[in-house]
Amino acid sequence: MEIDLSTTLSVPENLSKMNTLTIFKVLMKHHSVSRAEISHITGISRATVTRLTKQLLSKEIVIETDKGKSEGGRKPQMIELNPNKAFFIAVDVRGKNSKISLFDLSMNSRATFEFFTDNNPDSFVKSLAREINFMLFHFKPIKIASVVISVPGIVNRELSQIRWLPELGWKEVDLSRKLTAELIITGLKTHTIVENNGNLAVIAEFMRGRHVKLGGDRNVIFLSLGRNVETGMILNGKLYRGRTNTAGEFGHTVISKDGRSCECGRKGCWVTYSNIQEEKVDGYLNYLDALSNGIVNIINVTDPDLFIVGGDIVKRWDEFYSRIWDYVQKYALPCNIENLRLVPTSFAPFDAPLIGAGVLGFWNFALQFVSTL
Repeated sequence: MEIDLSTTLSVPENLSKMNTLTIFKVLMKHHSVSRAEISHITGISRATVTRLTKQLLSKEIVIETDKGKSEGGRKPQMIELNPNKAFFIAVDVRGKNSKISLFDLSMNSRATFEFFTDNNPDSFVKSLAREINFMLFHFKPIKIASVVISVPGIVNRELSQIRWLPELGWKEVDLSRKLTAELIITGLKTHTIVENNGNLAVIAEFMRGRHVKLGGDRNVIFLSLGRNVETGMILNGKLYRGRTNTAGEFGHTVISKDGRSCECGRKGCWVTYSNIQEEKVDGYLNYLDALSNGIVNIINVTDPDLFIVGGDIVKRWDEFYSRIWDYVQKYALPCNIENLRLVPTSFAPFDAPLIGAGVLGFWNFALQFVSTL
């Protein structure tokens, strides 16, 4: 089942299951809420919310906490996800050092650390399995619902395989199967998923970020620039992948016809100008022009409500924002920038994919739970 991040009600085969998934989303976004607040946010009737949350309480998926503020009547009973009910491991694969984090059901990170990225995929899998077991040694006994791996490359979503990861030179790597087998050897049996980091980043912003209101913004773009151009798109409330799961590869759009050579075989691709660390101080204007040009291209193609920027640029956002926005106002289609918000990531510059991996683990747990109802 595809991840649907909206809260708009439809008429599915099983409305009760869909409403339960919607409650999961609200609890993830707002952490601690009352039943009345859930009803107000989603449009689900209070009676239905009460019935479904009672079911979640009986399964210990949610817990009741301190009562909230009163608006004249009785104080509402607040509910939140039970953090000890499920755990997920998130992995963000990068060129030099990768990052690993253990999330609980409340999406709290219990532990996070970095480890060296081995360019050989088989060696990488063995080292990753060791790191996972080392981390879990301090938390046993807990059951890991899933391991979600974020990669800066093209992924076969159905098979959870890496099609192409240029930064490490990996092609057609069955990372999910390899890691699953390696973890079984170490005594850990769990579900393993591989996903593109741009997709995971926009999921993180949509579900956990401070800029998006659940049920409000339905068209959100996430852009991160570092060694790569990483893009994720939520269009009409759903993650947009394209026919072959490669939608959003804006890094290989040409912004300078006779520019730098790119590994894809063309010249002047945006990705060749994306690394702010390569530019000297007096070269920032060129970098910003390249960045602004790319942003305008995406805005004109997707017409978003919200455009979120991550990566190294965030460290100097206050300094560069006005120049970027002036460029956007000058060259983007006027109708596309009416009420458009251009904002920095809610997280550390490069943390969104790791958080998104945790969110995807959460979502798969929610899907498995409702399938039993």
